[in-house]
Amino acid sequence: MKTIEKMLADAILKSIDSNEGTFCVDAEDNENLIEIEGHYKVKGYIDDKFYHSMDIWVTTEASVTIDKVRTYDKNENEVDVDCDIKAIEEYVEINL
Repeated sequence: MKTIEKMLADAILKSIDSNEGTFCVDAEDNENLIEIEGHYKVKGYIDDKFYHSMDIWVTTEASVTIDKVRTYDKNENEVDVDCDIKAIEEYVEINL
């Protein structure tokens, strides 16, 4: 996974704050700004028996889909992107 892809995946993870919704995040490398939009659905439960003083979230199912990708160069021209969308989606799903 490229650095920019990891940055995008981490931005998606930070933006998820409910069991279902949409996201719109961006990340910038030395040459381009990449914006991605998508949606997610997360199922799970709170386990209060794992740690005595803390409840933890246990994800049982996660689905992340990137619907739109736009990339802009430093002059704000839209350019083609070389980004592994499937790798980003899988990384987020595994880390929810």
